[in-house]
Amino acid sequence: MKSSTPGVLVILSAVVVSTAPAQGNAPALNAYGNPQRVKPAPTTAAITVRDLQIRLYQFADDSMQGRQVGRVGNMKGTDFIAAELKRMGIAPAGNNGSYFQVLPYHLRHFTDQSRLTINGSPLSWQKDWVAVPGARAPRPISGVEVIFGGIAGDTTRQVTAAQAAGKFVVQLPGAPPAGGAARSPFAPPLPTRFGGAVAVATVDLDALTPAQRAAINIPTVATQSTTGRGRGPQGPATVDSLTLLKQLVDQLAPQATLRLTKAAAAQLFGGQPVESMAAGTAGGTVNASLDFVELPSQFARNVVAIIPGSDPVLRHQYVAIGAH
Repeated sequence: MKSSTPGVLVILSAVVVSTAPAQGNAPALNAYGNPQRVKPAPTTAAITVRDLQIRLYQFADDSMQGRQVGRVGNMKGTDFIAAELKRMGIAPAGNNGSYFQVLPYHLRHFTDQSRLTINGSPLSWQKDWVAVPGARAPRPISGVEVIFGGIAGDTTRQVTAAQAAGKFVVQLPGAPPAGGAARSPFAPPLPTRFGGAVAVATVDLDALTPAQRAAINIPTVATQSTTGRGRGPQGPATVDSLTLLKQLVDQLAPQATLRLTKAAAAQLFGGQPVESMAAGTAGGTVNASLDFVELPSQFARNVVAIIPGSDPVLRHQYVAIGAH
């Protein structure tokens, strides 16, 4: 009996996929009972576990480079899925007759043309310091005085908000949480009094490898593009014009966030180590040119295809099936 069905819109995303292939016959098995490698082979007429296993191994292979959105691995993963759909004769439903739905993702980072000097002496990018990208370019750092702000997250050991305002604040990382594990440099910011500072620099680069330092500036996952013109979080019912203006300026040119080595931090204070420094200690004068760029990613795609239905009435209705 012929079934009557609407069309099926298949939307597949190759952003992040976690796979657990079925057990194979290879002698060396992992903790889950699966072989390390499975040899590619053509599909059979029947739908089999072996066919699925082979293709999951291909899709999860290291050569796919993680398939992360915004990275070349996303292109590799989506190309693989599109090729399989084309081989099966499933109609494309993406942009311009393709299988691909291009997503508005951007990569935001600082280039290696970024510069920072203390009393005219330059510090070395990624060796001495790294800037942390946000949604927008940070405010200018021109002739800004340095002050030691204290300990991150501990407002009892920090300078006051008035002392930090308009300054280049240097802080030590907070104590590790209970259990002794070190706080990740990628974790969200701790409570602070430094909201009015031009920049906040945390002294925590020494323990990081060059690859980890690069990852601070160039996030692994791209951020989705926004216009930046939408309404922000709901504020107080009444706000005076000066406060509102300051809020708008802060949104358009946010505070700069940096990471420093201990040696670089000492240079900011004429060679004094910051580990034993009292909060409020004044340093030199910083100038910085942070070269912030926002570029659309060419590697941010979904795969979209259509399996047409057989019912002439329902053929223009679609059931969307998604997979991640």
